[in-house]
Amino acid sequence: LAGVDKLCREHLSSFQRQLRLPSQVHEEIERDIHRTIDNYAEYGGEEAAVRGLIEVLHALSVEVPAVGYCQGMNYVVATLLSVMPPVEAFYVMLEWMRSQHFQMQQMYLPGLPYIQIHFIVHQSLLAQHLPKLQAHLLQNNVGADMYLTEWFMTLFCYSKISLDVSSR
Repeated sequence: LAGVDKLCREHLSSFQRQLRLPSQVHEEIERDIHRTIDNYAEYGGEEAAVRGLIEVLHALSVEVPAVGYCQGMNYVVATLLSVMPPVEAFYVMLEWMRSQHFQMQQMYLPGLPYIQIHFIVHQSLLAQHLPKLQAHLLQNNVGADMYLTEWFMTLFCYSKISLDVSSR
């Protein structure tokens, strides 16, 4: 997945080094962790899940300082941790953040500029394929930001969708 095996073999020390460096957003990460874990009853031992989630988010915040930490990342990382160890989750998320294909870093930048582009694309597709639904939403003042932000920021991993479904 995303070449993570090769990254782990070649750069394991990078992940461990990031864990030792200070993060400007560590307190923010700590505040969000228990809410994330509480919403995922499927995880095994809570202590290990909390530690893994903190480690990966901390390392990402150090490795990608332009983003630091953004709410939504916690649910994506938590979902990854349900199927792989922390070091692999770190490198998968890092690859998604850096990749020109996925461009996840742009999604999480301060001010969320990239998500606005997704809203415009969504509105265009809605108008093209479901014009009655779009008209109904507009008539009732339901903007795309009201329902898409959570979905896009968490890659549909938010707890209202079962872990089994969101991990597919």
